[in-house]
Amino acid sequence: MRKKVVLNYTTGRSGTAYLSQVFGHHVWSKPHKGILRTVDDKRFVVVHERGLGVNVKRIILNGCTPDDARYELTNMMAQIDFVYPQFESFYNTNFLHGRYLSPALPLLDKPDALWDYRIIYVERKKQDVVKSFMRRQERPIFDKRRSATWIYILNQWDKPWVINKRTKDQWKKMTDKEKYEWYWDETQSQWNLLKIGLNQNKVLEIDFEEFAGKEDGIKMISDFIEMPYSREMIKIVANPKDIYN
Repeated sequence: MRKKVVLNYTTGRSGTAYLSQVFGHHVWSKPHKGILRTVDDKRFVVVHERGLGVNVKRIILNGCTPDDARYELTNMMAQIDFVYPQFESFYNTNFLHGRYLSPALPLLDKPDALWDYRIIYVERKKQDVVKSFMRRQERPIFDKRRSATWIYILNQWDKPWVINKRTKDQWKKMTDKEKYEWYWDETQSQWNLLKIGLNQNKVLEIDFEEFAGKEDGIKMISDFIEMPYSREMIKIVANPKDIYN
């Protein structure tokens, strides 16, 4: 059986930290967000904001071309294989990693590939995602110059791999709300283009509302990625609709 990497593709503010808690069987907290969680004698590894070999800072600031994605994915797999040689599945729930590494996934469809993959596209309603980002900006500690998500958006609008580019003048005239709305649309456009080249048996598209606090939706994801989840965690973890307001 080939080892498997699981990634999320989404906008953010859509339940990825929640999924790391449920499948990592561990309550997520800011000081421990990068700690690896292993389940069932380390056969399943779940991590939210730690790449193990992925150059997160460079990716966030500069973006990632398909060639970069292939390099970063290969490097991450080698690091995980070294640290946890007995693992079967590695679930990186961080949406930034998923967005940047996913263009390299077709490499794993080759017959001689040592790894397999699954990718989950999580879509949350545009108005809810925008509202969540805007409320996040209202926090006293928020600094959009340093916010990873905000930097990510600001460094995407004119890049070659962006489908619906904006000129600098257009971008300057847009409000923050309009930028987040553009980002949501761009995420959907990029995903629709990406999934054409993926094995559709390895793709799951699910709405935030389908799994947020709902065991049926979590069970659907669990069956798809073949990774056990904790029913107790679903009860313990705060309602994700409250977390992502």
